[in-house]
Amino acid sequence: MSQEAIAEAIGLSVPTLAKHFVLELDRGAAKVRADLLLARYRSAMGGNVSAQTKMLELIGASAAATVLKERETLSAATPRPGKKEIQQQAADAVAEGSKFAPPSGPRLAVNND
Repeated sequence: MSQEAIAEAIGLSVPTLAKHFVLELDRGAAKVRADLLLARYRSAMGGNVSAQTKMLELIGASAAATVLKERETLSAATPRPGKKEIQQQAADAVAEGSKFAPPSGPRLAVNND
């Protein structure tokens, strides 16, 4: 059933249904999806070639979605440095005494100890 039909059946508006019953709506949708996949699996195992082909497509799509989600997780966990950060790292990496190292401070003529 659509959310509109469910809301009409129990006497609520669609926003109220979505606000207070989000977990139940998600669980119901997942159960229907699982039931349909199981029926398609049984049909495929029974020899239905078109069901077998569709199951292979679904498995491939699921694997691709998993890989994509893992990549997104890894890229979110290790953010890339920006231009200024890269330049600062390069500046910090300059070895002392090299041609491009900053000069040392001036020598003082008087010792104030």
